[in-house]
Amino acid sequence: MDELSVHMKSECVIAIQSQDTKVDFIVGRYTGGALQILDKGVNKPFKQHVQDTAIMWTIANQDTAKPTRVNMARWIEQAWNRITAKNITNTWNSVGLPSYNVGDGAEVQRGWKTAL
Repeated sequence: MDELSVHMKSECVIAIQSQDTKVDFIVGRYTGGALQILDKGVNKPFKQHVQDTAIMWTIANQDTAKPTRVNMARWIEQAWNRITAKNITNTWNSVGLPSYNVGDGAEVQRGWKTAL
């Protein structure tokens, strides 16, 4: 994990370790760029889709005080549905981690096969 203060709290570390998970920290300022691959090809477009939908809603509903939780949940669902398997595959490929097909149509990233 990165060294965000909440990640380093003992209760957080203990909770993660209680799930038989080893905890390691990445030194600050080393988590950007290539280490957070999905930020570029998945998270950024996902957040942009949510923001675009929120802006369109705001324009269309100027007289409404604020969106409901249901509105926001729908925006998230719609944004996620716009992220395709191809988006994810292209993101991994962009950093030199090509995917391969495991036979059932699912693509798995090289180096992660042992985790299956």
